Amino acid sequence: MDTKKYLEQRLSLYDIEDEFNAEDLLPLIQKAIGMKKKKGDCEIGASKFGGEPDLPVGTVFPEYNDAPLTFLCQINLRELSHYESASVLPQEGMLSFFFEAIDLPFVEKMNDYNSWHVFYFKAEEELTRTSYPDFEREDDIEYGPLPEYSIHFQEILTLPEEPEHLDLDEDATEAYWDFAYSLPMSLHHSLEELKQLDDEEDDGLPYHYLLGYPIAVQESPIEEVTYTHSNITRTNVDEDDYTLLLQLDYDEELDFIWGDVGKVYFIIKKDDLKNGNFKDVLVTWQCH
Repeated sequence: MDTKKYLEQRLSLYDIEDEFNAEDLLPLIQKAIGMKKKKGDCEIGASKFGGEPDLPVGTVFPEYNDAPLTFLCQINLRELSHYESASVLPQEGMLSFFFEAIDLPFVEKMNDYNSWHVFYFKAEEELTRTSYPDFEREDDIEYGPLPEYSIHFQEILTLPEEPEHLDLDEDATEAYWDFAYSLPMSLHHSLEELKQLDDEEDDGLPYHYLLGYPIAVQESPIEEVTYTHSNITRTNVDEDDYTLLLQLDYDEELDFIWGDVGKVYFIIKKDDLKNGNFKDVLVTWQCH
């Protein structure tokens, strides 16, 4: 993707005039890897949403308050190796994401860190399709695997919510926010299709992606999660040391129901990402 050319094409669809241009935005861009669901058979070890996870034999299904977590998705990192942004990830192996997707707890104490889990399995580890543990909730809410879909990956562009180095007035700032929010829409729409959409129209489609900048529903999810982490651990935590690992959007087909059209964010320390350490990932979720 020619990033500058694509930005120019996208900006031409907006009534932005001279507030900012592609040259202004280039230093701010972070590439991300969009994730689109696709119906079809999911082979063991392939990237997928939902269903039953592929785990090494003997792996303990993660739990929170004695209840198994919900398996959200797994990413075969070899499938991402040709994307520029994936250079910060291990080139092989599997990332597997779990979350307490029914009660959606907010993090208030150390035990709440068990309400999610991220596994990283090296490529040489043999995986097997693993059933959910037998478990019945006291409230009779249905528990078990989510709908299964394979994942199609596509490179997208993201922008930060706050363009710190740009001197924008109020109108230009609002135009920037609209543009930044719409930029990942390339995951589902061609340029021709985007021309037909109103520049303030929400297409209602889910935007799941790895890396890049998150799309906040409320405040910055990185600011929120690091502030909470600092209070709980009673340590100094710098939000600039953290970045987005995975954003999972509201998606009824996947049974990703995060409150009122919300999002779940997996946030990782930049040094941990560099070193392939996924044991200390932080999570928050937001909704309208």
